[in-house]
Amino acid sequence: MLESFLQQIKKHALFTTEDRLLLAISGGVDSMVLWHLIEKTGYAYSVAHCNFNLRADESDRDEAFIRERAKDLNVDLFVKFFATQEYASEKGISTQMAARELRYQWFQEVMTQEKMDLLLTAHHLNDNVETVLLNQVRGTSIFGLTGMKTRNGDLVRPLLHFTKPEILDFANSEGITWREDSSNQKAHYKRNLLRHEVIPKLEALNPNFLATADSNIRKNKEVEEVFSKHIEHLRQTLLQKKRLSHQLSIDELRENHVGPLVLFELIKPFGFNYNQAQSIIAALDQSGPKFSSENFEIWIDRQFVFIEPIEENELSVNIEEWHLLKPYFHNYDISMLKPPIDIDRKPENLMLDLDKLSFPLKLRNWRQGDRFRPLGMKQHKLLSDFLIDAKVPNHRKPNIPILESDAEIVALVGLRVSDIFKVTDQTKRVLYFKEKGQ
Repeated sequence: MLESFLQQIKKHALFTTEDRLLLAISGGVDSMVLWHLIEKTGYAYSVAHCNFNLRADESDRDEAFIRERAKDLNVDLFVKFFATQEYASEKGISTQMAARELRYQWFQEVMTQEKMDLLLTAHHLNDNVETVLLNQVRGTSIFGLTGMKTRNGDLVRPLLHFTKPEILDFANSEGITWREDSSNQKAHYKRNLLRHEVIPKLEALNPNFLATADSNIRKNKEVEEVFSKHIEHLRQTLLQKKRLSHQLSIDELRENHVGPLVLFELIKPFGFNYNQAQSIIAALDQSGPKFSSENFEIWIDRQFVFIEPIEENELSVNIEEWHLLKPYFHNYDISMLKPPIDIDRKPENLMLDLDKLSFPLKLRNWRQGDRFRPLGMKQHKLLSDFLIDAKVPNHRKPNIPILESDAEIVALVGLRVSDIFKVTDQTKRVLYFKEKGQ
């Protein structure tokens, strides 16, 4: 096994003699074999042990066992005591999840403080197969069928391709001692139920089940790579960024045969889940449905799916001087210019005759019945009609900032300036809103 272990390190480029390693050691046979192998190969390492205080005196005896072993080998040892059940209760999570969060948080703290490079855990092939089976039971996509990674950032699992029987045989042949965790025999833990009852039945159907599962995991990883590249291609071609928002063309979604899973991968970075992706696909023929995550909203309007940050609708502030507008327009550079200047005709930018404005200005939301005189027109027009003509989606209308001077609308910020406040040959000072990034 030692030779195979060295081959795995080389094959996957897991670490070198220059790396400082931190070994996560529980005292069980898997971690003690990992410790033995690293000690035999001569890499620079330290040991970390978590006492989760879940098995009364057993936990303390595990800690004492590891302390004695570290002392015999003259190895640096880091030990942390956790009030695991209290943490689980506070967070409203399972004891197993609490232990996982606590140990990995602490491992990272030790690595940072001690300037270590990599964390090594003793996960093996049986663990990997159990993980994939658990993911299948819970529900998953191709990503959940690829199992753990041999190396994931600074986390390394050098035993991932060894089976539990191989580890046990090696431990016995080398005279390695370890501690048995009594909780590993409790079938009410989901992983233990798989380990002691489900997998033996699968092995009865296929004596080579573990090898078959390992082969399937490798195949799934190849499929996952192809799928990930496809998703990234669609993200680059379909997901259009429009200032603070994003949009997806419904026609392009259909042309590319985008279903719930692919859509979920596209909108997942915005906090949406798979069930919402299913509902969005089902609602593409409608106009007006809204879906929310913690920080974003999705709207279906006409031919597009819009993804926009959630904003507060209520806006009503008075602005005493022009430079006090800046805190309310994070996407604009606002400045005062003096002619001669070139007129900026981009509708998203604003150029106003500063001397025509009466302060304080009012910044507010659109209201039903609002009227203004769009640039180039001699008559006032209902704002609702203007927004329809400009094909502004219904969901955006409440959030369009309206700039008002002495009860007259000066501008729909990002859309149109009022003809009354436009820059002319007689203008002496220009208030210029330029969208950042232009």
